[in-house]
Amino acid sequence: MQPTIERYTTNAGRRLYRLPLEVFPNFIGYAYLLVEDERTVLIDAGSVMPQSVDALREHVETVREEYGEPVSLETLSLVLITHGHIDHFSGLSVLQEEIRAPIIVHDLDIGILHDYRERLVMASKALAVFLQRAGVSEERRARLLEMYLSVKSLVTPIRGVRRLSEAGDLLGAITPIHAPGHCPGQVCLRIDDILISADHILPRTTPHLAPESITPYTGLGHYFAALETIQHAARDVRLVLGGHEEPLDDLVGRIEQIRRSHERKLERFYNLCSHPRTIAELSLEHYGKRQGYDIILALTEAGAHVEYLYQRGYLTLANVDDVEREPNPVLLYRRA
Repeated sequence: MQPTIERYTTNAGRRLYRLPLEVFPNFIGYAYLLVEDERTVLIDAGSVMPQSVDALREHVETVREEYGEPVSLETLSLVLITHGHIDHFSGLSVLQEEIRAPIIVHDLDIGILHDYRERLVMASKALAVFLQRAGVSEERRARLLEMYLSVKSLVTPIRGVRRLSEAGDLLGAITPIHAPGHCPGQVCLRIDDILISADHILPRTTPHLAPESITPYTGLGHYFAALETIQHAARDVRLVLGGHEEPLDDLVGRIEQIRRSHERKLERFYNLCSHPRTIAELSLEHYGKRQGYDIILALTEAGAHVEYLYQRGYLTLANVDDVEREPNPVLLYRRA
């Protein structure tokens, strides 16, 4: 059963509507509509998929017709994007002709909205190097890169996007908190006693992390640091609303669960490196055999944890002579 619109009220009386969208087949994400007096802010815009775009239009109409709020896409005061992943912003590719409000995103993600194809192509070059060093065969690398680039034509450039650093008074009661790791420019948004956590903190799953060697400001080190920032900046919030899954009422407890989950993974990868291993071998050992795009997710998630251990001196290279001699060899990691 599809989730329905939910209304929340902050301790200052601001109304926040959670709008469920099928951003990918059988995968629900949430946009949010913040209403106070005559001001309305759309937080995230779902995906470019027709079912997501149609649902967003319908939900805004429902908030107007059934909840009596003076809202429409055409009269929004602001659109605020939490991060540059297509299930959170690409609906604007279709809706930008209807939306006249300023569109704001963190400075580190503005290039993604301006030209998604360019950023994807550039990231694919770094991904190709990562996959080769991870020990993925040439034939399999070609298939994975084709899959990775298959969505590049879905998202057209979003015009007129502004940087979060220049937003000034446009944000009103919203306090953004930079939370990189899952995405370079991801922000969580504090609105009185409610935190919109985007994909940084979810109640049941931990967000996917890729190595910083592929995309700067991603990776486990940035993610851990952002968890610490959120814990200090929003530890007294009453409710956490994420980009996916159900609401959460114990932010500090959930942060501790997430930390322990990653610490267990780090220990597992460290122990697996009792003898020289490639990232491809470690991924298969830890996550098992995966299919489709899940192969890329498993390889890059393993890579993020190995990168963290290597950066901090827990792992070392077992074949440094090969690295010195060859242009881009497979990397073998072992415990330091």
